Amino acid sequence: MGDSDEHVMSKSRRKRQRLNHASRPRQPLWRFEGQEVCSTTNNNETKGPGCCDCELLRLQCVRQLRECMDRTCLAILGHSAPRNCFNRWFMERRLVQTSCLDPLLPSFPADETSPALYRELKVQFLQYPKHLRDSSDVGKAAENLCTTICYLCDTYAPAMPLTTSHDGILGCHTTEPAHQNDVRSGPLVAISISHKDMKDLRTAVDNCKSFFSLSPRPSKMALMCSLDELYQTARDILKPFIKPLVRSVCERVAKETAELIQEACSSISSCPHSVSDDTLVPTLVDRIASESQSESSLLVIQYKDICTVISSDHLHKLSLLFHRSNMPLSEPLAAVPEYSSPSSPSLMPASSSLVSSEPTSEPAAIITPRAYDSHFLRSVWIMLIRYQILFGSDSSTGSEIPLTAEYGFHAAVPSTVFDFIVKHLGVTTECFSSPLNCYLSRFCSAFYDTDSAFGSLGSFFDFHPKFGSFEVNPPFEEQMILKMFNHILDLLGSSEQALSFIIFIPNWSGAINRKLTNGSPHMRMVATAKDSRWFRGDWLIPAFEHIYIHGNQHLIQQAASSRQYFYRATHATYVLLLQTDAAAEKWPTDETFWRQLQDSMGSPNEG
Repeated sequence: MGDSDEHVMSKSRRKRQRLNHASRPRQPLWRFEGQEVCSTTNNNETKGPGCCDCELLRLQCVRQLRECMDRTCLAILGHSAPRNCFNRWFMERRLVQTSCLDPLLPSFPADETSPALYRELKVQFLQYPKHLRDSSDVGKAAENLCTTICYLCDTYAPAMPLTTSHDGILGCHTTEPAHQNDVRSGPLVAISISHKDMKDLRTAVDNCKSFFSLSPRPSKMALMCSLDELYQTARDILKPFIKPLVRSVCERVAKETAELIQEACSSISSCPHSVSDDTLVPTLVDRIASESQSESSLLVIQYKDICTVISSDHLHKLSLLFHRSNMPLSEPLAAVPEYSSPSSPSLMPASSSLVSSEPTSEPAAIITPRAYDSHFLRSVWIMLIRYQILFGSDSSTGSEIPLTAEYGFHAAVPSTVFDFIVKHLGVTTECFSSPLNCYLSRFCSAFYDTDSAFGSLGSFFDFHPKFGSFEVNPPFEEQMILKMFNHILDLLGSSEQALSFIIFIPNWSGAINRKLTNGSPHMRMVATAKDSRWFRGDWLIPAFEHIYIHGNQHLIQQAASSRQYFYRATHATYVLLLQTDAAAEKWPTDETFWRQLQDSMGSPNEG
């Protein structure tokens, strides 16, 4: 077969794959039927649309916090903060705070360093090139490692800077530090690298540079081996300095971020909290060319020069949640679709219900009383910007919409899992969710002030049920998981009714297969839960054999039928079932249950 025949066959195969993919049934985005409408109350917070200008102040503050952490890491460690490092630090600070001055911004003493940040920076510093070498661009990994080595040597051994006589292929061998110290002049940490160590580092860097400049270029495997050798040498030499360097970063971050948060809280408290001048202008934006008019479109909701993005499917979902949460309890729900399906029409440009107060019978339109129209858009914008702030995507103007934001802590289990546990365990409520990624209409979420308009029950840690069945899929952050287990065990200990929790947590590095008591704090808590009288079973789902729904599902066009909607889990998932005796009798399980649960998590070819 000639090249032209292969090309024709390849085009034909791709066309068949596109047709097969387009014909796949869409996964449901929500399941609200049979869910009772509950009036959400919280004694400490008020329910309402909130203030857009206050949210802009929070956005500005979190931007400054991120810049502070990156700037400090660059100045002391020679590289920016590792991926997700800020998010883990931010969530930990919110969990351990003793007083709450703001619904988003954490409050803590300026001299209180973060154990999560210390642990994250220490591990990532030692494994910094490991994280990058998995990419196809090994040269970039070598450049980053050499940049860090050059900067540390130039900063902490100024008597013998690490230099070369010419610019190297890695782009980091210069007489100037790779990153200028913009915090203060001189070393930030009182350490000194010996002349012998400096010589060994220089030799290792030069050897790596020479190997990368060989012609013909060595194989990828050979390049990675050379990079490993450089990394091993640098790790052995710099290991004694890791703790003081990381401790210095934590102390400086604690001091500067506490000051920034205090200033922001002061500005927010002085904000007039007026919503009368808010003018939200929703605009439909087709960011991806649509082959079918039935596909979900992407919408922009803009306040001043700040834009948020959401798919029309998810905006329709929010309208249903908003209607259920804000309607009078005597009003029937017959007109509101309770289950999403491919036949549900999308919110297209022709729909005027976004900006008009005229009633409409269109099922996918915003079905709200006339008085709620402006409040709905304001509530959506504030809620979207809050999660955009929390999960690391920067806000933007209309010309730069954050469609590829990082929402790693916002992932959800597939709808097939929910359908299975609803059927077999009677699950009615999600304990860690949001209006954006909830599948059931009853859910707890991080922010009652922004999410209560869409039916949120508030924080799970302020939620004290005596009976019922609950799905628990917390953000994969150690302190969050630890606090979650403590709260669940307290709830089970105070109930004699049917109370059940099915828990999904990551199994990092196979820790659950080892002796749990020697693992991390949250692994030791798993051991405590397994030893409790409420333990009913567990199951380990191997890595790459199950899928999750992306946390940025609300930013994906035609989300429910897109491969971008799912991702294949690179870690094993540990599933744990804790129940009171009454719940175990009401919802019994066996090995068949666990095998079917694993099947419902999907397979690699679905991700």
